[in-house]
Amino acid sequence: MLRTVCLACAATLSVVAASGATGSATVEADPQVDWARSAGTHLSGVTGASDAAGVVAGSRATIDDSTWLVRKYSANGTVSWTVRWSPTDARAAASDVDVHPDGPIYAVGAVGTLGEYDGGSEWMVRSYRRGGSLRWTVRGGSHCAWTGATGVAVQRAGQVFVTGHCDRDGATKSAWIRKFDPTGQQLWRRWLPTPTGATRWVGTSDLDLAQKNFPYVIGTVARPTDTPGVFDLDAAVYTYDKDAGPRVKILPEGSTEGADIGVGLDASKGNAVGVVREVGATQPAMVLRIKGFDKGDLTIGWRTWLSIDPGAVVIRRVGALPTSLVGGDGAVVGLSRKGSVQYLLAVDGFVRALARGSRSDQIWAAGDDGVRGQLWRLLGMDTPQSRDPEAPVTRLPD
Repeated sequence: MLRTVCLACAATLSVVAASGATGSATVEADPQVDWARSAGTHLSGVTGASDAAGVVAGSRATIDDSTWLVRKYSANGTVSWTVRWSPTDARAAASDVDVHPDGPIYAVGAVGTLGEYDGGSEWMVRSYRRGGSLRWTVRGGSHCAWTGATGVAVQRAGQVFVTGHCDRDGATKSAWIRKFDPTGQQLWRRWLPTPTGATRWVGTSDLDLAQKNFPYVIGTVARPTDTPGVFDLDAAVYTYDKDAGPRVKILPEGSTEGADIGVGLDASKGNAVGVVREVGATQPAMVLRIKGFDKGDLTIGWRTWLSIDPGAVVIRRVGALPTSLVGGDGAVVGLSRKGSVQYLLAVDGFVRALARGSRSDQIWAAGDDGVRGQLWRLLGMDTPQSRDPEAPVTRLPD
C-alpha cells in the first residue's frame, strides 16, 4: 500500500505500509499531527505524563538573555502551567525533562554564559511538583570552563539519573553521570571511561534507562588522526550495571567519512536503538540497533540510513513487537523491528525530542521551526510489521 501524508510541508512524503502474511491481521498506521503549539524559541526535551499530559523543556530568548522554560500541556493542547527562570546577570536553558509516574517533574540544563560570552557555566537540575511549583534545585560544575546537563531519566522508585559533560582548559572534555535521590541529594557521580582508541569524550547527548534501570548514554568521542591536533569525531555509547560494571563502545562509522555525532538513544529491555548524525552525508541519519546492554558485550544489529537530519528516537511496543520512530528535520519516520521504513509523517519544523504518550498510538514531539519552539501531539503511530522479518533494510530515496 502506498499513501501520501502532507501536513504543512514543503515536499510530499510517501507513507509505505507493508501487508501482513496471508491469513494474519495487519495493523494499519494512520500517522497524523493532532495539533501543534508554539512555546519559547527552542525546545529540546519532552516527556509524557501519566495524566495524558505532555511536558516540554527548552529556552525562551530575548535580545540579550535566555530564560529556562518548562511548560505542561493537557492532552488537548491547553497550557496547564509555565515556569520561566534565569538568575540575575546570567543565562539559563533547559535541555531535557522527565516525569515520575507519581507526579514530580525533573528538568536539567545549564546556567551561565552558555558559550556566547566570556565566562563559565554550571550544570543545573530543578524538580517541580505536578502543579509546577519548585521542589528543589541542585547545581554544580564551577570548576569547569563550560559544563551542562544534557539528559535526565527517572526510576520508578524515584531516583534520578543525570548525564552531562565538563570542558576544562578549552581542550580536555570529560563526560559524567550522576544519580540523585528524590530529595535532590547526590548519591554518586561517575566519569564515563574513554573508549579504547579515543582520546576523550567531546559531549553527551541523550540518556535512557532500560528494564533493570541500567543507565545508557549516547554521545561523541574524539579519536586521533594521522594529522597532529586533528581529531575524528565518532558516536559512542556507555552503560553501567553492578554485575558487568561500565561498558563503552564506539559505534561503527557511517556511510561516509567525516564527523559522526551521537544524538539520540532509547532503550527497551536488553536492547536499544541509537541515532547518529553523519555530518555532510547525503543520508545524514544512521539508525542502528544496539544489543547486549543487560548482559555481555555491546554489539550492533541492523543499521539503516535516512535522508533527514536526525534529532531524536523513541521505541514503542505495538503488541509484542518493538518499533522505532526517528524524528528530525521535517519528518518523523516509523521503522519496523528490523529497521525497515514503514511510513513518514511530515511536520513543519525540526523534531529534537520524542516521548511516548499515554495511548499506544500517541507520541509527543518537540523542537522548533527555526524561529519558535514547537510541540506536536502525534496520533495514529501504530506501525505495521513486515510479513518477512528478515526482509532487507529499506532506505529512503535521496
